[in-house]
Amino acid sequence: MINSKNRKKTVSYENSVDYKETSDVQEVFEEPQLTPQQELLRQHFKNLGKRCQEMLTLFYYRGLTIDEITESLGYENKNVVKSQKSRCLKSLKESIKTPA
Repeated sequence: MINSKNRKKTVSYENSVDYKETSDVQEVFEEPQLTPQQELLRQHFKNLGKRCQEMLTLFYYRGLTIDEITESLGYENKNVVKSQKSRCLKSLKESIKTPA
């Protein structure tokens, strides 16, 4: 018989639910220290519009290709995505160079 306090509910991307055994050991997660440059990037990234944040996150963080971004965000063609990504990156760089 499985003790209910040792079960953890997990949800996958496909909306299926699994139960996994967990131990009574408490896990400790530490936030990684950010460099001053990373902190500056984070601060200015938050000031971008939602569309630019999404575009740059998909390309640089999630590693999607231009074609995949074109499909997932519903753009007309990949040239529009390239142009938008370029404008977003330029806007981020300018924001960092000229603080308010």
